[in-house]
Amino acid sequence: VYIVYMGDTPKGDVSIPSLHRNILQQVVGSDIASRCLVHSYKRSINGFVARLTEEEAQEMAGVDGVVSVFLSQKHKLHTTRSWDFIGFSQKAKRSRVESDIIIGIFDTGIWPEADSFDDKGFGPPPDKWKGSCHVASNFTCN
Repeated sequence: VYIVYMGDTPKGDVSIPSLHRNILQQVVGSDIASRCLVHSYKRSINGFVARLTEEEAQEMAGVDGVVSVFLSQKHKLHTTRSWDFIGFSQKAKRSRVESDIIIGIFDTGIWPEADSFDDKGFGPPPDKWKGSCHVASNFTCN
């Protein structure tokens, strides 16, 4: 499954899913375009999710109006304190109802001084860590 990003949402009275199907038809053909379209993003961005082969994704990247095409992937979160930060301890008593709950958090930006980035209580980075920190006038490395 690939995500096709097309930039800003179109202006005016436009059927965005129809626009996305038309773009998709240019690559996969009109007979299967509707079946390949998984989801159309309609509000914040102009883009869609489609079932494409690697070759079709490369061809889609060259279509006029397409900004980028990338493979949809799941990533493991890289955090150490998220549960505690949102007040949901991992040791909290659980119930069966939780399996039907989705918690969404909108991050409005990175602020290095935020509590979620606090490294108090952590030791130095492990020896195998090969990263670096570049200090700026308004940012200090932790």
